[in-house]
Amino acid sequence: MPAQGLSIYGLLDATNELTAPPAKGTNQFVEISSDYHQFTTNRAFFGNHVDVIERVAGQPRGTMTCGFMEVSYTGSNQLQRLLAQTNVVIQDATNVLRGGRAVFTGTNGVLVMTEHPAWSSGARSGQGALIRVETRTNEMLVQGNASMRLPARELSRAADLRGLRSAPQPHRAGSDAWAEIRSEEYTVRPGRAQFRGHVQVTHPRMNCTCDT
Repeated sequence: MPAQGLSIYGLLDATNELTAPPAKGTNQFVEISSDYHQFTTNRAFFGNHVDVIERVAGQPRGTMTCGFMEVSYTGSNQLQRLLAQTNVVIQDATNVLRGGRAVFTGTNGVLVMTEHPAWSSGARSGQGALIRVETRTNEMLVQGNASMRLPARELSRAADLRGLRSAPQPHRAGSDAWAEIRSEEYTVRPGRAQFRGHVQVTHPRMNCTCDT
């Protein structure tokens, strides 16, 4: 069916910094396969091994898999709400969102993932009790025992900008190549991340604790 408001790419906006959105007017379709489906007025149900593929100009762009999906539409066939449950995985070429339950609200462009949600984008990854993606502002909020794992050299470069560290070291393979940041919550935007509440930084060359 035409993608309309059901865009897998849109659900990944907050973690996607490299891929441009489709050009206006580009053919954009969503294919859904499942063991069964049921349609009622402005609502559709898909069950058992649901696979969703978004295609732009005939080429796969993003996918979602889950055990059950419910989609609600308005009278104009615009996506109102999408509920996905059981082993939900949303991904494109470099970005992945995982969780036991995902709810996307089309009216405000907000995706909320719960039940052990996690994300990854390239070499970076993270998790928490709740992940909230604001697709219209390109922002991701991770709350509740939140953590992020990233290459140690990225933190070294950030510290260099403030004159706190010596020149960054080459990225080496192994456990010492990674850094981890834990906090009560954090927000990620393109080019910026902010951590709040009992922040703990573990780095091969330093450890740090702070409030923000």
